[in-house]
Amino acid sequence: MAIKKDIPSVPTDSNNSNSKNIVGDVKKVSSQIQETKKEPHQSQPNSAIENNLTLGKWKNITVRATTLSPVHVGNGDVFEPTNFIIDQNILYHFDEALLIKNLPLTSIAGFTNSAERGFMALHQFIKTNKEIAKKVSFEQVKVKIGLANGYEKKLENPKAKFYINKTSKNGNKQAYIPGSSLKGAIATAYMEFLFERDFKLNKADFLKVENLFDIRSEQIFKDFKVGDSRVIKSSSTIGYAVNRARKRENGICEPNTLSNIVETIDSESIFEIDIHYRENKYINLQNILASLTRHYLPILASTQNEFKTCSITLMQNIAKYTIAKLKPNQFLIRVGKYSGARAITVKGVRNIKVKTGERTSENLPEETTSWLFANNTSDIKEIEPFGWVLLEVISNS
Repeated sequence: MAIKKDIPSVPTDSNNSNSKNIVGDVKKVSSQIQETKKEPHQSQPNSAIENNLTLGKWKNITVRATTLSPVHVGNGDVFEPTNFIIDQNILYHFDEALLIKNLPLTSIAGFTNSAERGFMALHQFIKTNKEIAKKVSFEQVKVKIGLANGYEKKLENPKAKFYINKTSKNGNKQAYIPGSSLKGAIATAYMEFLFERDFKLNKADFLKVENLFDIRSEQIFKDFKVGDSRVIKSSSTIGYAVNRARKRENGICEPNTLSNIVETIDSESIFEIDIHYRENKYINLQNILASLTRHYLPILASTQNEFKTCSITLMQNIAKYTIAKLKPNQFLIRVGKYSGARAITVKGVRNIKVKTGERTSENLPEETTSWLFANNTSDIKEIEPFGWVLLEVISNS
């Protein structure tokens, strides 16, 4: 739900006094956690949790989100083969009824006959009339050249289901990041922060931390509201989501058979998001923001190390964001589908089901594969990890 409070933007500068007042010094938060580790463990009773939710005044911040890698936030919608055509690396999305309306009278019977003969015949009819389809299209999306070149060949397979998973769009057909996706990613990081600070990663106490975020219980995040993103600059591209092993003896990103066709928000897209919150013992903005980099930076570091031989783009776009180079008002986060199991689970209680055979599996503390965005299913060079976003606090009130 978008927060309808207009907060003026200010330049994103590390010397911005508003940003410094909000986020403080991340090192202080880290040192606080280290201090709590020195104390003997004491489980906090539920009554203590219930008695410490004294609410403060509502406050607001605005953050700028810049995508560092492709982001896919699905909403269940797809491009269907009967309502798009790919031509010269562009997907043209059209309404079938509008296409029929603009066909010459002599061609309408051909459309009906093609539809009765099946999908391949109908698609061939659309290809024959692609200029009309392009003219009436209401949306155009870039397509990776490898996918565009293999598109016709894939359609020759009568069993192929050439559906393309859309990323979320606003009312203007612009790719954007929903507030719910951002809030979920923030909640995971902050849950890990509280679990480490208050319960020293003691598995027996994890349920108490979960209850803090449970809508049936305390739900401390009901006082932390994240609006849908406003588009400053946004574009999208369609390509392959491919699965690759994280640890490889030869260092080569050898392809496997797992792949999906997806639309993603492009790297370097820019959004602004309003966050509306009020603090209590558990909702502390400085701690929430600091928890993001604490949770996501180790995952980014391992991704860099595991796939540095497979993606020049990865090294160029992401490698510069380390804890030493982040400004005081900057924080890393990972959002959307294909982010990986570690991104959406909490350190200390991870129990990830990993398939070891056709009918066998085992539970491990980390996933063994990663999903990456690729030009084609056999791509081993220009592949990129999904979901990385840089957040910058740009104003507060």
